[in-house]
Amino acid sequence: MASAHANADAGAARIAERRAWLLTSLLALGCLPAVSAGGQGRVIGQIQRIRATAGQQSCRPQGAVPGSVRLVRGRAPRELGAVPPPEQLQLDDSIRVGGDFDARLTINDTTYGYGEIVLAPRLFCAVIGADLERGLPADTGIYSLSRRGDSLRFTVHRGGAFITWTDRRRLCRLQVGATDPGNPVRVCGTTLIVAVDASGRRGVVHLVEGAIRLGALTVQAGDVVTLGSGEAVTIVPRQRSSTLIDQAHVDFHSRLVWEGVTTPPPGRPPSALARALRNPWTYVVLAGVGAGAWCAVERCWEGDQPSLPSRRSRTIIVRIPI
Repeated sequence: MASAHANADAGAARIAERRAWLLTSLLALGCLPAVSAGGQGRVIGQIQRIRATAGQQSCRPQGAVPGSVRLVRGRAPRELGAVPPPEQLQLDDSIRVGGDFDARLTINDTTYGYGEIVLAPRLFCAVIGADLERGLPADTGIYSLSRRGDSLRFTVHRGGAFITWTDRRRLCRLQVGATDPGNPVRVCGTTLIVAVDASGRRGVVHLVEGAIRLGALTVQAGDVVTLGSGEAVTIVPRQRSSTLIDQAHVDFHSRLVWEGVTTPPPGRPPSALARALRNPWTYVVLAGVGAGAWCAVERCWEGDQPSLPSRRSRTIIVRIPI
């Protein structure tokens, strides 16, 4: 009798353990981290579109070869087409843009903020130079995204970028780096243009809207600032800034080339459900939960249950003697 009770208790314990596993799987479904399909990094936005710009508002250096757009994630560079579907953008990604193309990024992250960045290697003709030592075309743009503490660091190593940032919470968690290594600019809600020459040692920042601090300087809307590795930050006199900033050229790369391209409105991060649906582990957990629920209904663990009277319905046949 004691042995029968022990077996019943052991079987009940196994059933309780499996039910607890099923409940844990259900809870895990709502707590999945937002990781990419490859699990390589946190998704913070998208490479929204790529457009060819060859022959349009061009300041292509003589002898430059046609470029391409390459996304470098880890050690696996990958060529991107001229008009790809939205491509996930992750922390620690690097993007190399040939001078015949512009690329448009959208950042939409609850921690860092919201905005758009246009990668345009020929944004400022005045800073395009030659970098023969590295074997790169003179108008190749190189950019990277990384984390610095609680901030997102967007670095322009070569080329130009037009940045429109929206931060309604005023957390100021975007840093923009120009030149190698460069003094980062902490950006709140503002619009600015950054360009770095092919050597990576000299750059230009043009503030379109808002105000920023760059080193010891407070930069106001309309100011143009020159940067150099190991050199002091200098504000260019307004009468000379036009030699660096060709507004028609900037307008082409920041607006005209993207006409007809729609992007999600900033300030609306994806919901928890949308993030879960983008995560392949969601479907793995769902499959496991479904299998567990099916087993619970079909009693596929019947052999582990204690020997108790069956609750299944029985058919009773009554025969009336005639």
